[in-house]
Amino acid sequence: GKHGEFSAQYEYHCEAISNLNQIETQWFTHFPHTHKMTIQYLGDAGQKAASLTPKSSVITL
Repeated sequence: GKHGEFSAQYEYHCEAISNLNQIETQWFTHFPHTHKMTIQYLGDAGQKAASLTPKSSVITL
Protein backbone atom coordinates (compact mmCIF):
# COMPACT_ATOMS: atom_id res chain seq x y z
CA GLY A 1 0.00 0.00 0.00
CA LYS A 2 0.75 3.58 -0.58
CA HIS A 3 0.51 6.21 2.12
CA GLY A 4 -0.67 9.76 1.59
CA GLU A 5 -0.79 12.62 4.02
CA PHE A 6 -2.08 16.18 3.98
CA SER A 7 -3.28 18.86 6.34
CA ALA A 8 -6.48 20.92 6.23
CA GLN A 9 -7.85 23.52 8.59
CA TYR A 10 -11.51 24.47 9.05
CA GLU A 11 -12.96 27.15 11.27
CA TYR A 12 -16.61 27.26 12.31
CA HIS A 13 -18.51 30.10 13.96
CA CYS A 14 -21.80 29.24 15.59
CA GLU A 15 -24.28 31.60 17.26
CA ALA A 16 -25.58 28.78 19.48
CA ILE A 17 -22.36 26.89 20.20
CA SER A 18 -23.84 25.29 23.32
CA ASN A 19 -26.28 23.41 21.03
CA LEU A 20 -23.48 21.93 18.91
CA ASN A 21 -22.56 18.47 20.19
CA GLN A 22 -21.26 16.69 17.10
CA ILE A 23 -19.97 17.18 13.56
CA GLU A 24 -20.54 14.53 10.91
CA THR A 25 -18.11 14.40 7.99
CA GLN A 26 -18.87 13.15 4.50
CA TRP A 27 -15.16 12.82 3.70
CA PHE A 28 -15.24 9.04 3.32
CA THR A 29 -18.15 9.26 0.88
CA HIS A 30 -16.24 11.66 -1.37
CA PHE A 31 -12.86 9.92 -0.96
CA PRO A 32 -13.71 6.20 -0.58
CA HIS A 33 -10.09 5.01 -0.61
CA THR A 34 -9.43 6.78 2.68
CA HIS A 35 -9.11 4.29 5.55
CA LYS A 36 -8.49 6.56 8.53
CA MET A 37 -8.38 10.25 9.42
CA THR A 38 -6.70 11.67 12.51
CA ILE A 39 -8.18 14.98 13.63
CA GLN A 40 -7.39 17.60 16.24
CA TYR A 41 -9.90 20.18 17.36
CA LEU A 42 -10.12 23.06 19.78
CA GLY A 43 -13.26 24.08 21.62
CA ASP A 44 -14.45 25.54 24.88
CA ALA A 45 -13.30 22.40 26.71
CA GLY A 46 -9.77 22.67 25.25
CA GLN A 47 -7.87 20.79 22.58
CA LYS A 48 -8.78 17.18 21.73
CA ALA A 49 -7.87 14.56 19.14
CA ALA A 50 -9.79 11.69 17.55
CA SER A 51 -9.56 9.14 14.74
CA LEU A 52 -12.31 8.77 12.17
CA THR A 53 -12.99 5.80 9.88
CA PRO A 54 -15.62 5.07 7.23
CA LYS A 55 -17.72 3.29 9.89
CA SER A 56 -17.19 5.99 12.52
CA SER A 57 -17.24 9.42 10.86
CA VAL A 58 -18.83 11.57 13.60
CA ILE A 59 -16.81 13.91 15.80
CA THR A 60 -18.45 14.05 19.23
CA LEU A 61 -17.75 17.37 20.92
